[in-house]
Amino acid sequence: MTIAISLGFGYPKFVNCAQFSPKVAPENVCIIGAKDIDKGEKKFLDDNCITYFTTFDIAKRGIVQIMDMAMDVVLKSCDAVHLSFDIDVLDPLIAPGTGIISRGEGV
Repeated sequence: MTIAISLGFGYPKFVNCAQFSPKVAPENVCIIGAKDIDKGEKKFLDDNCITYFTTFDIAKRGIVQIMDMAMDVVLKSCDAVHLSFDIDVLDPLIAPGTGIISRGEGV
């Protein structure tokens, strides 16, 4: 996970790029639309108190509520936001080029 490197976890040459680490605090990270989180990833996210919303959360609560919650997280202590968009979060019926066809159940 690219975000893990920015949080200070991973291969030291990547983690220490630009001679400082971590580059992002976990409380300033919010992942929206996560699918297929394995046990190790879930443990990493939970152990580091990283906020995340799965595709199931979006289906259950709606994207407007999820985005409001996400903005509450990142605007608490951030004056800028970086957005990274992974096409795999989209339904393959909408974006047939997506690589992950799972709907994200059981996450």
